[in-house]
Amino acid sequence: MKKNQILSLCLVLLLLLTGCQSVKKTKETVKKEVTKKKTLDKKNYGLLTGMPLKQVLNLKYHYNTLIISKGTSLTKEETRQLYNKNTKKLYTAYSLSKSSDKKYKKIKGTNYIDITHKQWIQHITKDAHMLKDKGFFGVYLSGLDLYKVKNSETIYNSITNLLEIFYQNNLEVIVTDGQTYVETYLTRLKQQKIKAEEEGQKKAEGTKSDPSSQPIEIHELIHGIFKEEVFTIFDEKNHKTIKQDTAVSANYKNYFQNAKNNGLEIYIVEFTRHSDWQAVVRTYCRNRRYHYYFLKDKTLSSE
Repeated sequence: MKKNQILSLCLVLLLLLTGCQSVKKTKETVKKEVTKKKTLDKKNYGLLTGMPLKQVLNLKYHYNTLIISKGTSLTKEETRQLYNKNTKKLYTAYSLSKSSDKKYKKIKGTNYIDITHKQWIQHITKDAHMLKDKGFFGVYLSGLDLYKVKNSETIYNSITNLLEIFYQNNLEVIVTDGQTYVETYLTRLKQQKIKAEEEGQKKAEGTKSDPSSQPIEIHELIHGIFKEEVFTIFDEKNHKTIKQDTAVSANYKNYFQNAKNNGLEIYIVEFTRHSDWQAVVRTYCRNRRYHYYFLKDKTLSSE
């Protein structure tokens, strides 16, 4: 009887110990799971310019690069929060020549602001300084197409001057339009370099050179070019991805090559989910060292 009692007691003790260990393991597992949830899943690129700022401050993922809208409306603390939790590089979409504020004078017959006006220049200067102070890495800049609409020397010089304001505030500029302006700048840059060489020869011969002939490289003002739907477009009517118009696509590609040769980075976004199209884009961009991203939401309002 004593032997049986001892065996029974051993079994009870064994069960109790095993149970405690199981509870301990369960608690440790739960603790690990909770800790794991605190670390957000990572994504390379977040283009969320259609997302309200309230949602932006509660993102589910961490992005190496994050682009939002209305960045000037964020507080310094909120941008710090995004850097701590959601991104390494924070950009805001920003227009160089458009505003819903009626206090700014518009160019007659257009929806564009008169960017030569002193009040607008002050507005851009103030916002650029504010974005720098809040810690933004740069801006995704639109509104350069004004030069295509109003092709004048005054507008060209004004756009260049406004770009210099962002440069002076150490804000990286990626342009989302303005092909006419960029190509004009590159053409003039080439001409300026030729002139600078001639001035250099004059200097070598003892003639004073003209300081104004020294060109400013475009990559000092613009870091890169961003473009959506270079290879494919979404057919809204039939709800499917189709090939981009051949002439349009070829025009973009020539533009990119010229820009890349002059030190600009190229960023291409496609919304196709078809693996064959993605393979085409991937191969093309990798061969040319372009950046490329495949996004699901064309409204740019969800992760």
